[in-house]
Amino acid sequence: ERLPQLYDKLVNAALLADQRAGWGLLEREYVTPRTIELLVYDDTGAPAVGERNEQVGEAQNHAPDHPSTYSIGWHRDVQSAVTAIAALSEPDRYDGCELQHHGLRGVQTTRMGRGDAVFYRSSQMHRVAAIRKGRRNVLAVEFWHVPLEEYEQERSRQGKPRPDLLKRGECPL
Repeated sequence: ERLPQLYDKLVNAALLADQRAGWGLLEREYVTPRTIELLVYDDTGAPAVGERNEQVGEAQNHAPDHPSTYSIGWHRDVQSAVTAIAALSEPDRYDGCELQHHGLRGVQTTRMGRGDAVFYRSSQMHRVAAIRKGRRNVLAVEFWHVPLEEYEQERSRQGKPRPDLLKRGECPL
């Protein structure tokens, strides 16, 4: 019951972030979630739940600054326009695991509290620093701006099966 409201808030926030930042990457009539994932980072050294290694090649199994923990390293969310990260864990439940971006003034680090959301251009280099203690859960949503018809045509051209697609504005959660 509350998931469609959450989804609408994320879409509206992504559109607002895109507009305020002047990126010009999203249009309301075309904005579509490309991926929606629950990402779990913990201090056991295991890969994060839901990690997608195909976008960045071989994942780094261990962060160089914390060899006992998992980190995907610096990467871009290819094929997406705007990425949203929403924190689901209280910050006192983990140590480390900060979201980092390459910006105009060097590396910018963001520590998020439960309920905080960060929106950024998916093409921007970023990583999640290694977790040192505890467990961190985030909801990651990558938005793109391709009309569904073009997406279906491209998948058909590549010989890929047609996925179950959403009706425009339908909540995928």
